[in-house]
Amino acid sequence: MRQISLQGHRGARGLLPENTLPSLIKPFEYGMHGIEFDVQLSKDDQVVIYHDLRLKSGITRNSSNNWVHKSGPAVRSLNLKQLKSYKLGRINKNTAYGLRFRKQTALPDQTIPTLYELVEYLDQRNLNNALLNIEIKHSPIAPDLCPDPVYLAEIIVNEINKLNISKRCIVQSFNWSVIQAVKRMDSALTISCLTTIDPVLDTLSPGKKRASLWNAGLDIRDFDNCVVDMVAEFGADYWAPNYINLTKPWIKAAHDRNLRVMTWTVNHLPTMIRIMNWRIDAIISDYPDKLAAASSQWKSTFAQ
Repeated sequence: MRQISLQGHRGARGLLPENTLPSLIKPFEYGMHGIEFDVQLSKDDQVVIYHDLRLKSGITRNSSNNWVHKSGPAVRSLNLKQLKSYKLGRINKNTAYGLRFRKQTALPDQTIPTLYELVEYLDQRNLNNALLNIEIKHSPIAPDLCPDPVYLAEIIVNEINKLNISKRCIVQSFNWSVIQAVKRMDSALTISCLTTIDPVLDTLSPGKKRASLWNAGLDIRDFDNCVVDMVAEFGADYWAPNYINLTKPWIKAAHDRNLRVMTWTVNHLPTMIRIMNWRIDAIISDYPDKLAAASSQWKSTFAQ
C-alpha cells in the first residue's frame, strides 16, 4: 500500500496552541510522520518558530499578561530575549481565531521557540527521525517586515545544516524567491512551492495583467495558467496547494511531471479520505487525531 505523509499543522493547532513545543510534539501521539511549522528571523538573526510576521493579538500576551495590540510588533524588529518575554499558551476566545479553535486546550505559559530548541526537544523524546516541514515566512508585499530573501535563506540553510537535519527536512515558502535561494545554497535540500488562490491571498494571479510577486519572476500566463507546469519548471520537489484549489486531475498532472503533491490545511475527515483517494502524497492538518482516523478508515477500505 502506498504511503501518504501525514503532518500536523503548526504542530497540532486544533488541539494545542500553535507553534509551541508541546503542540509541535503532539502529532506524534497520533502516528503522524511529521510536523509543519513556520520559521523567521529575530532582530539578532535567531531562527524562531512563529507564523505571523507581527506578533498576533489573541494568541500572544506581553510581560504584563495583556494581549498584544491588533498590529503587534514585527518579529524581525525584536531580538530573541525580547521575543522570549512574550507569552503563548492560550487564546482569546472572544476573537474570530478563538472561536474557530475554541476546543483548543490551554497550556501553562509558553515562549516562542527557536528551531534549535525544537530539534533538541524532539531529540530528548527519541523523535530524532521525525519529518520537519519548515515553512519560511517571507512576504514580497510586506518587505519592511522581512529581511532580504537571499539573506534569510542563507541563515536558515546554515542553521539546518548546523543542526544536521537536512535529510529529514522539507523547506517550503509561498515566496519562491526564498526557495530559489535555498536550493542554490544546498541543492540536496527537498523544496516545496506553496500556492493559494483564496479570498485572503492569491499567490498566482492568473487573472491579473502582470506576474505575481510571489513566484520568483515566473508568470503563470506563460504556462497557459497551469500551475503544475510552472512549479515543474521552477524545479521543486513538491507542489503544496491550498486544498480548496486541488482536484484529482491536478494531482495526476503533477505526478506526470514528477512532482509530489502536499496539500494543506485539511480539517474535515470526509475531505481527508476523498483526497487520499486522489493519490495525494502528503496531507497537513490542524487535527492530527482526525487525520489519523481518516488514514485508518482509508486503509481499511483496501483490507476488505
